[in-house]
Amino acid sequence: MDNNNVTVILPIQGMTCSGCESHINRTLEKTSAKNIKTSFRKKETRFQISETEIEKVKALIAEETGYKVGKENILTSIEEFDNEKEVLHQKGFFSKMKELFRS
Repeated sequence: MDNNNVTVILPIQGMTCSGCESHINRTLEKTSAKNIKTSFRKKETRFQISETEIEKVKALIAEETGYKVGKENILTSIEEFDNEKEVLHQKGFFSKMKELFRS
């Protein structure tokens, strides 16, 4: 991650399918956003961008997609680590690693 960038989670209301996710992603790709991950099931998009660009990106999403964009959540590096750890746990990563080291 660029030192000037932060990880942002934006709640998005109105997405109902993977096409909606693609619409958000295509809009974000027009900006300097990196590592874009959008989920209609979670009703959110997450990406990395300069903190000074967040409001502009929120306005662009609302204008180009018509979805309602909520208040952003900016993750600290500790929160990012905890979030990634939770994702790995859900995917069974840690139990697989335990099995490998027991062998």
